[in-house]
Amino acid sequence: MENVIPFLSFLGAVFGSVLFLGLTSRILLNPKTDVDPNKRISRKMLLGTLSILCACIIILALPVKDSTRDHILALVGILFSVVVALSSTTIVANSMGGVMLRATQPFKIGDFIHVGDYFGRVTERGLLDTEIQTETSDLVSLPNTYLISSPVTVVRSTGTIVTASLSLGYDVHHAKAQELLIEAARKAELEEPYAHVMELGNYAVTYRVFGFLKDVKSLITTRSRLRSEILDMLHENMIEIVSPTFTNQRRLAPEQTVIPSRYFNQSKEDAKEAEKIAFDKAEEAEKRAKLIDRVLKEMEGLESQIKEASDDQKQSLKAKLARKRAWLDKLSLSKEDSDNEPST
Repeated sequence: MENVIPFLSFLGAVFGSVLFLGLTSRILLNPKTDVDPNKRISRKMLLGTLSILCACIIILALPVKDSTRDHILALVGILFSVVVALSSTTIVANSMGGVMLRATQPFKIGDFIHVGDYFGRVTERGLLDTEIQTETSDLVSLPNTYLISSPVTVVRSTGTIVTASLSLGYDVHHAKAQELLIEAARKAELEEPYAHVMELGNYAVTYRVFGFLKDVKSLITTRSRLRSEILDMLHENMIEIVSPTFTNQRRLAPEQTVIPSRYFNQSKEDAKEAEKIAFDKAEEAEKRAKLIDRVLKEMEGLESQIKEASDDQKQSLKAKLARKRAWLDKLSLSKEDSDNEPST
């Protein structure tokens, strides 16, 4: 019995650890409760930590001598240290960066961000990297260490200020130039526009016009439209956008201007917005994330109503809750189901 009892204790530790990890995995990684991507990573990290603890318990329950058990624990500790030491420090750093970004929440899926030389909309947020979709519809994966070590500019979803700069000669009065730039910003459908004199150069004056844009999803198109409106406005008022160097090189007569003729067949309304092509994945990811958040909130409200409802009302409320849970279960299997909100 002295030899059997330690062996039975070891089997009990193995069986208990496997059963505990199995139940914990079913609870933490249940599709019905593991929908929010912000919680999924933390749950997997918790499950990994519990697995390491269970492995230590199994080693402590081995039916061997204490000295042998100590040697095994020391060997496992050395192997674990070697694995960590040989593993890329970049992986650990990116993992910690991912946890930090989850905690601070500087941006969310669908936001425009500008970091270093990269600008685009966030499409995915992983433990090791963050994926953005650029203006050319390319997908760029940025390491999380790069995001936490570099200044990240996030375009506010409630609106942003669109700007454009240009230089005009000293023969144009600054008041007139600012007035025309403000009018061009209004034609570009920017709110509360204003213009500033930024620099007095040797040959030209640098101006910058500002305007508030509410719909940030049309940011790329609005930037281009603002510059087009500036060109049209200045040319219509016989103001040249040309430097003295350019004029001297071409040897233009004083009365000759460099203004293109008006193009009346231009149709800006029929042009496709660049954002619909460039940020298709980011748009879809943002739509899915918002829809999931709304459904999760509705499920919480239904659960609260079920607790306070009568027996007759509980059946109807439980049926609604079941339909929403079924929709969340299909989310990872069918992309088309996520585009349609579950029936109420």
